[in-house]
Amino acid sequence: MPERIDPLALSHAQIATLIAAAPAPAEATRIASYLAGDHWQGGAGWMGPRPPASAPEFGATMELIKTAFVSKNVLTEVVARHVAATVGREPAWAYTPLAPARASDDLTRAETGLVAEAEALVTPWWDVRDAAQLVQDALSATLAYGSAVLRLYLPPGRVADDGTVPPGLASAQLDRLFVEVCARGTAAVIRDRHSETDIGLYQVTDDKVLTSEVHYTAEGADGRRLTFVRVLRGDLVLDYPPYDLGGALLLHALRRPALITATLLQLQGLLNMGLTMLGRNVVQGGFLERIITNGLLPEVGGIGAGITTSIMGEPLRDATGAITGYTSPGVVYRDPVPIDTFVGTKDAAYRAMLEEAHQLHALISGDATASGESRKQAMADFLADVGLSVPAVVKAVRWLIGTPLTLAALLAGQGGRYATLRPEAQCRVDPGPLSGSDRAALLAEYAAGVRSQETTMALLGVDDVGAELARLAAEAQDAAPVAPPPGNVTGRPDATTEEPTP
Repeated sequence: MPERIDPLALSHAQIATLIAAAPAPAEATRIASYLAGDHWQGGAGWMGPRPPASAPEFGATMELIKTAFVSKNVLTEVVARHVAATVGREPAWAYTPLAPARASDDLTRAETGLVAEAEALVTPWWDVRDAAQLVQDALSATLAYGSAVLRLYLPPGRVADDGTVPPGLASAQLDRLFVEVCARGTAAVIRDRHSETDIGLYQVTDDKVLTSEVHYTAEGADGRRLTFVRVLRGDLVLDYPPYDLGGALLLHALRRPALITATLLQLQGLLNMGLTMLGRNVVQGGFLERIITNGLLPEVGGIGAGITTSIMGEPLRDATGAITGYTSPGVVYRDPVPIDTFVGTKDAAYRAMLEEAHQLHALISGDATASGESRKQAMADFLADVGLSVPAVVKAVRWLIGTPLTLAALLAGQGGRYATLRPEAQCRVDPGPLSGSDRAALLAEYAAGVRSQETTMALLGVDDVGAELARLAAEAQDAAPVAPPPGNVTGRPDATTEEPTP
């Protein structure tokens, strides 16, 4: 039988344990360092040879390697490319009535007015809070670690000293609400398998005081599912009055398979090693190494452009110290090895990283030798991976435009005012510039009736499809021929009827 998690019995230590136990890559700490630009990572990021850690020269050798270490942050590149394709163009969102589906022109005046009211409230809040950027940041974290948590909260400076929320209209209450992407390891949304309900957990040290939050839902007396929040601040426990948020929590988790895998980390290390060795080879090529055998070093200043240098052999002495002869000196030049090995390693590692991240299309898009079919397959692989992110983003946007609006109305004394509205969201996927053949293929599919006009326009890069469709409809109406008035061609009414003879 599944173990029950009692949200009212959780302590600071248990909350920390549950957050730490939330699914995350084993290399999460390394991934964070890589994404922040630290590819050296105290020497752990170097894949090349090194002396044993117990060797006396270990520290000095690693310091020399660190000085010459070169990296290229492909991990950040693949995450940014995926985010740009999924939410680089701001997601479209709107509200629709919960009534059975019907044409928009069948909406009642009250429904239309409520939709307009909700959109007028949330649109400026969405812009001021830069919610589109929040979604991008949350997706970036999800691609890195497999999950990210958004948190809706009221800052202490926006409430009264006693913790109560001052009265005000819904717009004023909405202005008090903020959303953040929780730092890794500070929040999680877990599933209680006993009741099959979600529990949100959050924990930070604020002003040197450990603060934990537990968010959960439970059925009220009337059968509605209410949202409860318990705050543990040090030894103080505070339970807030329940919120009727339609079963939503003030924490929301985005989830999808992590894009950055252990394989991708290994390939990143290989690419960095190739770049480092390439740089090392450049140094050797610019500063040729000379080894003098059986000879005395020339005097200072004796080597350089336009200077002829003679090297004398080492003197040979007898037991009395008298010179009996000289060694035969020689000079050996150590030329740099060809760069082909390092360039090939770097290029192969970069290609393998793009393949692992389902982004090979970014490499072959400018390859004149690649076939059109290979480009299509690479793009299809990329779009399939983007498709794994779309549901997570859609759910997050729906939560972003639904829960704050519901909470603001509740704080304004208008609980349930927008309960008949359903938040809707849509990702406007943008895989990047399309080739002429790709655009022609999209138009052909639309003409054949296998793809809608709206989807075709979105894939062709139209920013606001709804507005563009409205403009097209207006232009079509303006261009429509004007029907002649009733009657004959002269326009005189009842011209076909003979007038009576006086």
